[in-house]
Amino acid sequence: MAFFSMFMYSIAGTSKQANTLAYALLLVGFVFQILLANPQLLDYIYDEDNSTQWKVIIYLFNFYPPFHFARIYGSIASLSGNHFSNIEGRWVAGPGYDWDDLNLEITGIVNTNETFVIPAPKWALFWLLIDMAFYSGIIWYLDHVISHNRGSAD
Repeated sequence: MAFFSMFMYSIAGTSKQANTLAYALLLVGFVFQILLANPQLLDYIYDEDNSTQWKVIIYLFNFYPPFHFARIYGSIASLSGNHFSNIEGRWVAGPGYDWDDLNLEITGIVNTNETFVIPAPKWALFWLLIDMAFYSGIIWYLDHVISHNRGSAD
């Protein structure tokens, strides 16, 4: 998330614009975090019968680091803590989270009898590393090529 914030800071023209952008990003991040930390919502997002538009949205979410943080958090929370089971209609205790659970692909059926497959949390960690490299590359490029803001054209 820090690299994403630095990227936003590097595209802003002035410090005032950068601060405004940073606060807006923080507020949007809180909303997305609240929504995406719900494991049942991820079931619907990763529904196998989703349209092409949803698949594009999921692909774009790959470049938004809080999405992957929420996926990892949801995976840990659903296995290690108490959570509400829609199937049983009650609160159930999780079995606990182990290092092997990073490879666990979550599959199931949503209420509409459609199947979903949530990729293993290790892929969310992988995408976080990809995001870090992607945004640090863009930051380096913008600071060395664009002469406005704090960079100088080389």
